[in-house]
Amino acid sequence: MLECGCGPKDPLDTRVKANDPVDFATWQSDMSDKLTAEQQGDLRDAMQELRYHIMAGGTSNSDQVNAAVLDQVREKTLRQVLEKGLGWKLQREEKERADLAEALHYNVESAARPNADLLADRQGQIQNQQGRLKAADEDISRIRSRLTADGLSEPTPPPAK
Repeated sequence: MLECGCGPKDPLDTRVKANDPVDFATWQSDMSDKLTAEQQGDLRDAMQELRYHIMAGGTSNSDQVNAAVLDQVREKTLRQVLEKGLGWKLQREEKERADLAEALHYNVESAARPNADLLADRQGQIQNQQGRLKAADEDISRIRSRLTADGLSEPTPPPAK
C-alpha cells in the first residue's frame, strides 16, 4: 500500500487543530483511529491537567477555561501537548505524594507518643495515609511509564504562579 505523504508518520508529530471547540473536536475525532487507546487516554489526561493549571491560575468560567486550553494546544504537536500536560500531572502527583509522606511521618511520630486517646485515631489515619501513599506511588509509576511509552521527554516545570 502506498502512503500519500499527507501527514507525519508518527501521530504524535501531528499538529493540533484548535481554532475553536468544533475544530478541536473534529481534529480529535480524526485522530482517534491513529492513536492507541493508551495514547487517547494520555491526551485526555494531558488536556485535563492543562485545564487544572488554568483554573488554578484563577480562571473559573468554563468558556474562558476552554478557550485558554485551546490557546495552549493550538498548532503544537501532539507530542508537545502530551509532554506538557503529562509532565505537569507528574509534577503535581509527586508534590502531593511528598506532602502525604510528610503528613504520614508526622502521624507516625505522634502515634509513638504516650497518649492512648489519640493512638487509635492516629492508627486509622496512618493506615489511610499508607494506602493513599501506595496509590500515589502507583499513579506516579503509571504516568512515568506512559511518558516513556510515548517517547516523551521529562517534564518541564509549570509556570510560576
